[in-house]
Amino acid sequence: MYCLHCGDCCIRMSPLTSDDTPCPKVLQDGNFYFCSINSHKPKQCENHRFPAHICPIGMSVLGYTTLEEARIRIDEGYEKIKLLNKVSGVTKVDVKIEGEL
Repeated sequence: MYCLHCGDCCIRMSPLTSDDTPCPKVLQDGNFYFCSINSHKPKQCENHRFPAHICPIGMSVLGYTTLEEARIRIDEGYEKIKLLNKVSGVTKVDVKIEGEL
């Protein structure tokens, strides 16, 4: 499933915090949110899947109604991830690509 990097899951449901505190491993870039430990993230996050190609939570949070809106955001997210990976001192941010949009 493609994540739209809306931050809703990471902020509201982080297994690394016990209250409403946002996950300390979340990196924010504008209105995009990324996991700084994606390749080693908690099992609860890794196993959080939907039977959908694109995350329905992200579609709702962002108010998207078309696949084109989602595609543009996914592309922007990947570009931001590339830039974050170049920043020294930042834990490598990576994504798993599952299929094509």
